[in-house]
Order: sequence, then C-alpha cells, then structure tokens
Amino acid sequence: MPVAAPVAAAPAEQQSRGVSSTASAAANGEPSSPPLAAPAQPATVLVIGASGNIGAELCRQLRARPGVTVIEASSRAEGPGKVKVDIGSADSVRGLDASLPDGVDHVVVCCGASTFGPLATFDSGKWEESCQGKLIAISRLVVMLSKGEEVKCLKPGGSITVTTGQSARTVNRTWPGLALNNAGLEAFIKCGGLDAPRGTRINAVAPALVRETAVKAGLPLEGTVPAVDAAAAYLPLIFGGASGEVVDAGSQTVFNKSHQTNK
Repeated sequence: MPVAAPVAAAPAEQQSRGVSSTASAAANGEPSSPPLAAPAQPATVLVIGASGNIGAELCRQLRARPGVTVIEASSRAEGPGKVKVDIGSADSVRGLDASLPDGVDHVVVCCGASTFGPLATFDSGKWEESCQGKLIAISRLVVMLSKGEEVKCLKPGGSITVTTGQSARTVNRTWPGLALNNAGLEAFIKCGGLDAPRGTRINAVAPALVRETAVKAGLPLEGTVPAVDAAAAYLPLIFGGASGEVVDAGSQTVFNKSHQTNK
C-alpha cells in the first residue's frame, strides 16, 4: 500500500541499513521537512503514477529541488510535460523511448494494482490478474529499463525506485494478494539491485497506510504515514548511491491489531 517534503540525502550509514531520517519521523506520525539539497548535477526524473497521493506529493518535492526536471506519467496522462504509459503492457513501456527522446536519469514507480480479499474470494483468473497488476508489471518494467535493450530511455547509471508496501510483512487474512505482490517485489529488489545492468541502481520504498487514504476511507489513523513523509523517503534513494535497498516509511501497526489478523 502506497503513500509523501523535501529531504536531503540520508547519510550513507542510514542508507545501508535501509532507513531514512524522514521515515523515522513518519513513524511518529509527524510530517518532517528537512532542508533541500540540490543533486550533484541537473537530473530528469520520470514519475509513473504521478496522480496518486504519493506520486503527486513526490512530484511537488522534486520540483522544489534545484536542477531537477520532473516528467509525470500515468495510463491517463495528457498535456505538456506528461507521458502516457500503461505498465501492464510491455508494448506501452517500449513506447517510452518515442515519448522521451532525450532520456531520463531516474524513474520512480508509484503505482501498481493488487486485489484485496481472503483467499477464498479468488479463482485462478482473479489471482493471475492480481499478480499481473503489480508483481509482474513492475518487475518486468525494472528488467526492461535496467537492461536498456527493449527500452533505452533510462540513462546508464540511472536509478529506478519502486513502491512496495508493508503488507509484505503484515499477517492479515484479507491481504494474500497484497502480501504476495509486495513481498515478491521486495525480494526482487534486494536481489536484482545487486550488480544491476549498466550500473543501474534499483530500490524500493515500503509505505505504511497513507494517512490521506485512511482519512478518505474512514480508517483509523494510528500508524499511518502522511503523504509528505512517504514521498520524502524516495529522495535519498533517487539521488543517493544505494542499490538493493527497501526503505520503510512509517510503521504498519493498526492492521496488526485488527480483527482481520490471525493474532
């Protein structure tokens, strides 16, 4: 389950542990706004899923950083400075090269669809659709971008940061689809981020339930993470030197206490 203010790159020691200073603040349920730090050189960042709570806030924070150009992408994107792409379609992903002739330095993925419900609510088709919506779509996108053969828009040495979720590590009878997608992606990132093709860096942010989402759904706010803090957790991964890291944003507590768990 996804969720995102400007933040300076976390110290290398923190990055190596998969922890950001902003993520720690988010765990306390308080938004934080560390000082801006300009990237070492101008950078273009493609944000896929830019219209969601995290994606929109991340775009705002990125644009506040000197030297950063942001390109928004989604399956329904229209207008200047926006790119249309459906990550569920390999052909649509291949079309990024035509839309981005100058290439990009970094790609962030703030989207992906999983199906809620206990195992009994699935059949083979519904289960496959859930897996395709996030685990397959995002891992395939990372493979295509990092190798630079089918899709060449990501420059050598660039970064890919995807969104997983703490449902990967939360026991809940209604979350088998979410848990599989996010746990699978986290394992993929940790392994695939080691010695990735063309010097690419591959990382992930695993947000707790986003506060804005919880408010809209009428859910408890305990343990939720404000979008401003969730988005800030991406910045050290985009502009830092880590690869193969999964960084938590906030702490998923409310569902651990829920009647929906087995505890």
